[in-house]
Amino acid sequence: MISPFDNLSQQSYILSLETVLNSFTHNYCKIIVIDRVPVGPLASLVTTLSTPKLSPFQNNPFGHSCIHPIVRFPNTSPNLNQIDQFLTSHDIPSIISFLRSNQYVIDTDMTTMISGFSLSSGSSNGISVGNAHAQTICMFHFSS
Repeated sequence: MISPFDNLSQQSYILSLETVLNSFTHNYCKIIVIDRVPVGPLASLVTTLSTPKLSPFQNNPFGHSCIHPIVRFPNTSPNLNQIDQFLTSHDIPSIISFLRSNQYVIDTDMTTMISGFSLSSGSSNGISVGNAHAQTICMFHFSS
């Protein structure tokens, strides 16, 4: 049986700002992440990273979580010590422009609706993106 949720052409994605720790400089910074690897041209700018807990009080039985950050250059896989290779809050206008220029449709109504939710992996509301400090940027879909 085929699930109606498996139709990749109609899937929505969530962009958010996620706090990560640069283990080299021991500084926290916020990078732009997506909830999963998307379809379309944005896919070449998404990588998958395993991140350590930011705090010993985070409730993650595995001790780390996977995130999907947006990188500056296609088909690269930098690590968290190379923070300048990831998009940050300063790049929000650029990623919005990229989405609009590449057949992605930003859903402002859905973005408004979900912006009140906590986007954490242990949240009781069922939305799972990353850590509890993620901030929603927008929700969008690919219009092929």
